[in-house]
Amino acid sequence: MAEGISGSEFTLDSIRKALIRQEDVIVFSLIERARFPMNSALYNPRLDLVPGFSGPLVDFIVKETETVQAKAGRYVNPEENPFFPDNLPPSMIPNYNYSQVLHPGGASININKAIWDMYLNQLLPLFVDAG
Repeated sequence: MAEGISGSEFTLDSIRKALIRQEDVIVFSLIERARFPMNSALYNPRLDLVPGFSGPLVDFIVKETETVQAKAGRYVNPEENPFFPDNLPPSMIPNYNYSQVLHPGGASININKAIWDMYLNQLLPLFVDAG
C-alpha cells in the first residue's frame, strides 16, 4: 500500500502527498550518502570478502537484508520489489489483503535493475568523493 495511505483514503491528493514524502526521503538519503566517500572495496566485484559469496560486498549486504525482509512479508505487497528477487524465502507472516492501488499488470513492471545500475555507475560517482 502506498506509504501513509490506508485503503479507504485513496484520493489523488493523498497519493500525491505520499509520493512527495517518498521523494523527500530519497533526496534526504542521497544527501546523507554524499557525506561519505565511495569506499571502493564495497563496490568492487573482484574482491571476494564473504566466504561462499562472489561479488561486490554491497550486493551481499542488500541480498541478506532482502532475505530478512522477505521473511517478514515485505514483498507480499505488490508495490514492493526486491533488487535481488531470485531465491528469496517465503513470508513467515500471515498474508495481508492489500488494496489494489496500482493498475493490474502495472505491478509486473520492475525497473530495479536499471535503478541499481544507474545508482552505482552513474549517480554515486557524480556526488561522492573517491576513497
